[in-house]
Formats: sequence, C-alpha cells, structure tokens
Amino acid sequence: MPTKKAKENNNQQGMGIVDLGLIYGVDITKEGVAQVLMTLTTPACPVGPYIIRQVEDTIKNFKGVKKVYVEIVWDPLWGYEMIDPDIRDTIF
Repeated sequence: MPTKKAKENNNQQGMGIVDLGLIYGVDITKEGVAQVLMTLTTPACPVGPYIIRQVEDTIKNFKGVKKVYVEIVWDPLWGYEMIDPDIRDTIF
C-alpha cells in the first residue's frame, strides 16, 4: 500500500503518481526488498525514466528498505478512470 511519502512523488503536472493511478502495488519484504508494480500513461512516456528513478529514490528512503525493484507493466493499461476521483473531477 503506497504511503503518504510515496504520494509526494509528483509528476510534471504536480499530481502524485499514486493519485494518477500509476502505482498498482508496493510490497516490502522483511529483508528490506521493495517490489513496486506500476505503469506509465503510455509506453512512449517521455518522462518514464524520470518517474521510475523518482519512485526508486523515494522508496529507498523508507526505513529498512535496502533494495528497490520497479516493474513496469502494461496490463491493465492505464486509463483516465484510474485517476483518483477527487483529482479527476478537478481536471476533467
């Protein structure tokens, strides 16, 4: 479950990637290994590498985390309906 700190990880529009529905899951083992399952708005996302790096850097700062693995998936494909409803209502 993404934490408040992870929600602070903002993209170019100033909205958190959790609010945008890009984070599908975060699992942190007792050994301190974090596995992040996420997507991007499109496979051709020009800021994809930057977002992934931000996720890695943010999760690395969690207490007890030693390694971070980010897996990008395209199933399910991201869509506007994945945006937090409160955020979606302000932009659409």
